Amino acid sequence: MTTSPPTEVYAATRHRLIAWFRTLDGTAAATVVPACPAWTVRDTVAHVIGIVDDILHDRTDGLGSDGWTAAQVERRAGRGLGELCDEWESLAAGVDAFTAADPWFGTRLVADLVTHEHDLRAALGQPGARDSDAVHLGLQRYAPAFVERAAHAGLGPVAVLTGDRRWGANPGDAAVALHGAPFDVLRALTGRRSTTQVAAMEWSGADPAPYLPLVSPYGQPAEPLVE
Repeated sequence: MTTSPPTEVYAATRHRLIAWFRTLDGTAAATVVPACPAWTVRDTVAHVIGIVDDILHDRTDGLGSDGWTAAQVERRAGRGLGELCDEWESLAAGVDAFTAADPWFGTRLVADLVTHEHDLRAALGQPGARDSDAVHLGLQRYAPAFVERAAHAGLGPVAVLTGDRRWGANPGDAAVALHGAPFDVLRALTGRRSTTQVAAMEWSGADPAPYLPLVSPYGQPAEPLVE
């Protein structure tokens, strides 16, 4: 599948999510998001918006750290989902220009955004958009990174296969290959599947056990995430 440029994918995802967020009530906003410990739906949305606000205003010290993300949530304490959506819309022109100028960073922003989209959908029991351009673009960030982690660990070459897309070794040359639908593979690569769930995915080749801890850079939850 060929995806649109990161700027277009981010903008389309933002538009879709704002429309959804504006339909959510206070009970939904206060729902805890299991994939984001101690964060509610409102907190997770605050983080998503805080990322682009920080980047546009050059607040990047500690980029990606727990302290950096916590500050994004704290600065927006007390704001409702509607206010957060208003802020996100006010940042749209800036972030679209930024992602157009730096497509790789745009890919990173899309990958983070789509990960949290499905964290929120799982928390609220409202699945959707599982075959979006954002899912496919997210794989372009996380699949090659898994291949590299395996190589750095001294393991045999790995392939990641989703439909007609492949990352890493040719299947015939791979020591192991992970197969699956794009959505399921992305959720595994972003640490949203337990070790048991990842082990139960479709693997071919050698025993995948040595590769399982390397599938996600974020580790894996102790308990299975139900989506």
